[in-house]
Amino acid sequence: MFRAAARRFATAAQPRISEAGKKILEAEAATAKASDANGNLWIKITWFVGAPCLLLTTANAYYLFAEHQAHIAGKEPEVVPYSYMNIRNKRFFWGDGNHTAFFNPAVNAVPEE
Repeated sequence: MFRAAARRFATAAQPRISEAGKKILEAEAATAKASDANGNLWIKITWFVGAPCLLLTTANAYYLFAEHQAHIAGKEPEVVPYSYMNIRNKRFFWGDGNHTAFFNPAVNAVPEE
């Protein structure tokens, strides 16, 4: 019973904070305020610098890709049948067995039989 009463009175009173403790709390409050300002700065840098840079580089890549596609449109790539290319020791088990899994007839040369 004595312990319960001691605990009740111990938690009911306001804790006493020493001068050193007050200085620590003030320093923590100042650090929190500075970190909030610093965090807000980086959020603004991300949205007002990073996002426009990302959009500009995306647009640049798109226009370069479109220019390249217009340049190569209608041109067949020259295929040189080197001896080390398209070696088939065993046929692939899909399709006709002569095309790889990532074969694209618009881009890749058709291997000879």
